[in-house]
Amino acid sequence: MNKLIADFMGTEVLDYDKSWCLLMPVIIKIESLGFIVSNDQSDTTILEKKAFSSAFIRVYGTYGGMSKIESYYKAACEFIELYNKK
Repeated sequence: MNKLIADFMGTEVLDYDKSWCLLMPVIIKIESLGFIVSNDQSDTTILEKKAFSSAFIRVYGTYGGMSKIESYYKAACEFIELYNKK
């Protein structure tokens, strides 16, 4: 999945899943594309700014012991997969 993010960001493959310093620019890029990224107790949601009625992607990070960074990372990966299909 780090390759997926690297392609999306136009950079080399890095450990996006292990570093907030690497992952946050990915989240900022997603937001710059017109999406809102939010997190509440490791529940990360990415939704389109124009459609608040339902989430574009929703990841429940509290189930299965997922950490906050894992939740953001997984949401970003799922977003990029769907975004690339558009």
